[in-house]
Amino acid sequence: MRAQSTACETDAYRADWLEKAIELPVSGSLLRSWFDAHRKNIVVTYVQSVLCLVLIAGACTVSACGGARAPARLVLSECEVKGATEKARCGTLEVPENWDQPGARKIALNIVVIPAIEPSGLAPLFDLAGGPGGAATNGADYFLGEGSAYRARGDVVLFDQRGTGASAPLRCPELENASPLVRMYPPDKVRACRDELSRNHDLSQYTTTASVRDMEAIREAVGAETIDLYGMSYGTKLAQAYTRAYPDRVRSATMMGVAPMDLKTPLFHARNAEAALRLIFKDCAADAACAAAYPSLEADWVSVGALFDAGPIAMATPDGEIAVEKGPFMEAFRALLGSESGQRSVPKLIRATAARDFAPFVEAVTGGPRGFLAEGLYLSIECAEGTGLIEPAEIDESVAGTFLGRYRVDEQIAACREWGTPAAPNAFAEPVVSKTPVLLLVGGHDHVTPPEFAERVARGFANHRLVVVEAMAHNASAISNMQCVDQMIAAFDGAADPKVIDAGCIADMKAPPFDLGNAAESGATTK
Repeated sequence: MRAQSTACETDAYRADWLEKAIELPVSGSLLRSWFDAHRKNIVVTYVQSVLCLVLIAGACTVSACGGARAPARLVLSECEVKGATEKARCGTLEVPENWDQPGARKIALNIVVIPAIEPSGLAPLFDLAGGPGGAATNGADYFLGEGSAYRARGDVVLFDQRGTGASAPLRCPELENASPLVRMYPPDKVRACRDELSRNHDLSQYTTTASVRDMEAIREAVGAETIDLYGMSYGTKLAQAYTRAYPDRVRSATMMGVAPMDLKTPLFHARNAEAALRLIFKDCAADAACAAAYPSLEADWVSVGALFDAGPIAMATPDGEIAVEKGPFMEAFRALLGSESGQRSVPKLIRATAARDFAPFVEAVTGGPRGFLAEGLYLSIECAEGTGLIEPAEIDESVAGTFLGRYRVDEQIAACREWGTPAAPNAFAEPVVSKTPVLLLVGGHDHVTPPEFAERVARGFANHRLVVVEAMAHNASAISNMQCVDQMIAAFDGAADPKVIDAGCIADMKAPPFDLGNAAESGATTK
């Protein structure tokens, strides 16, 4: 069902693989790990020369082991991964920056292979990071540790998508390291990053379509006949695009937080975030403790918005005092809705902010790591495939009645004018139609990719199973009984058949309690 059998396959590269999904909570579940592990940096040290078996005729590289179709040479060497005791195998695969000009400039794709514990012949798992802009290899330590069960019978292949991690990264430090409470895309900083990156990169070539061709080159280089895919958020678009381009090469696909191919990011951010916030209000009203602690929650939220009627508000932050405008404040608030724990802190933060106690909110939105996504890759993809397709006439209707309003859409449209990458062909946005077995998992409280998005995508896959976990957010990190997701994915992995999935356990997947700490005090505090 998978890799070619060659004389050199055993030592050069075992194409025995296992399908999995990438997120996992502290309890050992797959979902939370993606959120946590992908924020870690992988330190790769080459400690051993080529692992390929040396035959009488000489050394066999991975591309040679995979057969004549492999277009490039991939040599994997043993390497250490920060935070793990077991070693992985690492290497780079050279591909054209422009696939239509194979003789021109090349880029090196960073690849980390997590070897199977007991190879059994399943297709390899290709892990597709979200963003766009996340680096998949940052999750290597997870698969070498608590996620080792997901390589029990096959290897896991992690690769940094072009423009991320160590694969010709498109970084914009001034944008990535800025406070979330300042303007998101200052035109001068977008321009400066574009000009700097353009010196050594053709930004028009950092697209989903080019990444699909990179994936196919990796598949051929490792000698896999078919592969399994896992994508989260943007990674689901990359999974769909690869499935459309190479349908015979995909054994199965698991998609979490599903994005349609025609999604015009961030056109629906405001609407989807507003819907998630209203669910939080509803949940709090139905929770006796939350309702008692925050009896005027919706009125307090109205008061928060009104605070900005007089103009920007001075807030003390780790970056110094910032005159915070309403747009950046509301975008930072929207980001809090990304996890279950963030959502359950919303009533407390609203109460404090309404009383002009800004410290809890500032701490909540500035406490996380920065520079997680490569902004240059994010803009290159979204300006071509999403933002650049937004029609001015559809903006007001999409954001009407939302707390975020036009801010994020206007910021990103302006950034894309500066970035200047051409729009993707119209065919890119067409829905994917396929017989590939697909498992779609989505949270009912997802503030970016709600269930309706997954329903649209599912219509194109005749052999699918759509599972909605009502309490789950976009980045599942604090929901209970995450083992349920593991069980569904494991069952799907083994059979590549959505019909074997038993989703009964999702009834026990619950959000954490609301944060009630200092509710009374914060309501009386003014500054």
